[in-house]
Amino acid sequence: MDAELNRYILMNESKGLVAGYPQSMLDILGNSNIAAVHGSAHKFLRGALLSLVSPQMLRDIVLPRIDRFMSSQLSNWDGKIINLQDHTKEVIFLSIMDQIASIDPASRRADYFKTHFFKLVLGTLSLPINLPGTNYRNGVQVRSLIFFHILVLIDMQMHDNFFTKHRHKHTRTLNINLTLLI
Repeated sequence: MDAELNRYILMNESKGLVAGYPQSMLDILGNSNIAAVHGSAHKFLRGALLSLVSPQMLRDIVLPRIDRFMSSQLSNWDGKIINLQDHTKEVIFLSIMDQIASIDPASRRADYFKTHFFKLVLGTLSLPINLPGTNYRNGVQVRSLIFFHILVLIDMQMHDNFFTKHRHKHTRTLNINLTLLI
């Protein structure tokens, strides 16, 4: 493409060209997902997401963690014939799960999310026909399961953070209660 045309498109992102997505994607991911909204709503969501990660945090925490993760994953590929496309999808997904939810890539939870996430992706790229056994129907159903399990993860993380923060206080209370019982 011509450099001037690229510049025009990028500078007038919300004025002339608006991205369109399949109806199945909008149905499954919702009309408020970052890919579906445009203009000021998109800028607001993008800003909110980017505010969660500072450049210093990327440099000091995120990138070294990704580097360690990728090194450990790639070391398993020595001397093997692999399907690069399949393994790349899997490694990227597991890396994201490790970064966002601190889920061990070898755990059953990671397998659960991977299986369901790939069903969700298939559903978003399928024809929006809501019949039993279709990829679309599976995607709709899996979205609810993933959402529920994400809420459980958030709840567990909040509980762990609360307990860690107040461990000394709770330990002292537990010791006092045990002393009263004896």
